[in-house]
Amino acid sequence: MRLIINEKNNSSHDDHFQKNIEYFATILGNEVYKQSTPTERQLTLLNEAYKQALDTRKFEIELYWKRASFIWPVNGALLVLIGIFAKLFYDAPPDKRTEFLLAISVISLLGYLVSMISSGLSQSGKYWQENWEYHLDMLEPFFCGHLFKTHISRRPKPYSISELQDTINLIMLLLWILIFVVSISKISLTTWELLIIIVSAIVLIFYKLIHNPFRKKKWTINQKKI
Repeated sequence: MRLIINEKNNSSHDDHFQKNIEYFATILGNEVYKQSTPTERQLTLLNEAYKQALDTRKFEIELYWKRASFIWPVNGALLVLIGIFAKLFYDAPPDKRTEFLLAISVISLLGYLVSMISSGLSQSGKYWQENWEYHLDMLEPFFCGHLFKTHISRRPKPYSISELQDTINLIMLLLWILIFVVSISKISLTTWELLIIIVSAIVLIFYKLIHNPFRKKKWTINQKKI
């Protein structure tokens, strides 16, 4: 019975090895194209690669949330500044309100820049997290079956934390644009200046809506050249 089970496991490993031969050639070298199954030495290398990928994935997840926790206090501080200048604006005489509106406009632009950086950090972190998860998907069949591919849930499809994070970033971007447009519209501007600002804001909004960093794409295997 044990022999039959081992033969089935070996057959499953061989099928996985052949099906993803391009990946294993990138890891082990082009000699694997002449093989139907990995050697003992190659399995040792793959086992070490599996451990490294597992540890690095944990590290990338930690970095992902550290970056997020770093940006949110900055956004919060800018929103507090917006509130302070908004109060000063409403308390000031009508002929002295322009400088507060300009301050709010500058802060909103700074907030937009911070949110764009936050969105970029989120996308970059997700990219590297998915990179190491791909490695685990390729390597785990040899050492722990299909543990990471097996999801146990009562929901048909779980929420994606990274997509929720990017949605929050998008909301913040829209909020900063709204604050900027409202504040700048109260400043004495010509019709053309106001139109240019509004069109620019609309372009920025649609760019962010169309550019979805988490759209499903085909995996590509690349090796850094030295």
